[in-house]
This record gives sequence, structure tokens and C-alpha cells, in this order.
Amino acid sequence: MYGEEIDIKKPIENTIISSANVYFKTKNILVENLFDGDPLQIVGNFLFQNVTGIGTVSASIYNVEYRPIDNKDFYEVSLDASSFSGSYEVPGKTKTLQGIPQFADNILVDSTIGFDRQGSLLIKPTVDSNFIEISYTDKTVNQFLGVSGISTDLVFGAEIFEDKLAFSYAGFGQTSQVQLRIVNVIDNIDVSDTANMVVGDSLKLSTFGLDKGEDSQFNSWIYNIPTIHNISSVDQLNINTFRINLFDEVVFFIGEKIMLSNGNTEISGEIKVIEYDSSRSEKRLSNRVVVLVNGSLPIEPKILQKNNCKGAT
Repeated sequence: MYGEEIDIKKPIENTIISSANVYFKTKNILVENLFDGDPLQIVGNFLFQNVTGIGTVSASIYNVEYRPIDNKDFYEVSLDASSFSGSYEVPGKTKTLQGIPQFADNILVDSTIGFDRQGSLLIKPTVDSNFIEISYTDKTVNQFLGVSGISTDLVFGAEIFEDKLAFSYAGFGQTSQVQLRIVNVIDNIDVSDTANMVVGDSLKLSTFGLDKGEDSQFNSWIYNIPTIHNISSVDQLNINTFRINLFDEVVFFIGEKIMLSNGNTEISGEIKVIEYDSSRSEKRLSNRVVVLVNGSLPIEPKILQKNNCKGAT
């Protein structure tokens, strides 16, 4: 070997290096951007939320991805699981069940479940308008009471959110705030008993929990919805009592409050008798009712509207 060049082979130089064990877990939440600001720019900052009775909760933002749904701006936010300080709360959401005039002191809604006993609300008076902020001092199951701040009329179906938004800041500093509504999502789906399903498949929700549609405890509920129905004919039975025939078959209940209208004049009334089809064993749907009206019936009434029942505190 004298006078020969020697190559020294070091096995470690040809050893494949194992992957790094530096990692962390994230918890992902879905949020909706209701105002200006770019949620994609909040990466690296903290997501805050002021929670009644607890204080400010927060977590570090690792990543944000855009998830548009039904023409609304949703974002999936990945939060560092080790950085959580408290638990976030999902703000209540509901909608108006009738038009609300300007300066009204109460709002009839679909439900107030999930809302604080008193607080602030964000409302879109119309689909295309900006949010207005109002306050309320009490609530029933379907009304906000002691309301102040309704600066314009609210349309039927106006969206209402509890003013309990999460927020962060875009870029460096705390000058450009981004406000976000945390949204409930379904998590931890058990697919062990399913077939022909792979990751990435689209799902459609069939029912919440077990399907109890055939159980009378679940299919006989009275829904507090102001539906409108076309009248096919009217028969006078007494001075203020009329049989109303509808094109639709509807669920009515005795004592239910209704409105009858011809487009120009309307009058209130109450369901006194529900006439069911005798050929059917199930007495649930009917297109014929006897109504007691409070005054003179409008000429050629065309519309029957079911009114809302206002819940007690």
C-alpha cells in the first residue's frame, strides 16, 4: 500500500438521518368572517375571546385556510393545542320571525337558547345591509326584551348573532383587528360500521341522533313558525264564524291565533274547530278549519297567516 492514495469511508456519512421528533398538536376550529380584515394574515398571532364570567381566553394561531361555504367566508383555524388559556364559546345565532319596526323594545325570534340572559346582539336589518349593534336586558324562550338600539326596521328572517366574537390582529402590532364568529362543527364521526367510504368523501346530515320521525312524541310538536297559506274558499257559519278551506294541508291546533287578509285589509282570528279527512286514521294535517274572527271579515280573503306565540320568561 506504500505510495497509494487511501480513501477513508465513514459509514456515518452515508447513514440516512431519522426524521426530527420536534412536533406539536393543533386543535382546529371553523370561523366566519363577518367584517373587514383578512383572516389569512392572522397566522402567528393569538386568537382571543372575551367570555362572560371567565375573562379573556386565547390560543396561538398556527395556520389559517379559506373554506367558502354557500357564498359565505369561512376559515379553518389551526390553534397550538399546548397554548390554550381557557375554552372558547360558540356565540348564539337566531333570526327574526316577523318584521320589527324601528325603535321597538322587543324582538320575536326563532329561539334564544344559547344566548346570555342579557347582553348585546349583532343584527343585519336586511340581507345586504351592514350589522347594527343593539342591547337587551332580558329574554324569554323566543323573545329579546328591553331592547334598545334598533335604528332601522328589521326584515322577517333577519340574522341575529350574539356579540361574543373572537378576534385577532392581522400582521404585526395590534392596529388591524379581525373579528370572527366561531361556528359549531361535527367532530369525531364514527365510520367503523360504514362501507365504501374514504377520506375526502362528501357527507350529508340525515338526522341529529336517532331518527324518531314515526314516534308521536317527536312528530306531533307544534312549530312556532309564521307560515302563510292560500285560501281556496270561505263559508260563513255564523256572524263571526267562518269555515276556511285551504289549498295546503297544514298542522293546526285549537286556540291558535291567525290572520286573514285580502291583500289590503286583514283581521285577526282564532282556530275553533279543525276538520280532518274522515278517511284517514291519523288526525294531523287538515286543509279545513273553523275560525272565529274579531270583527268583519275582509272581502274575498285570500291569505291565512299563522301567528307566532310569544313565550313567557
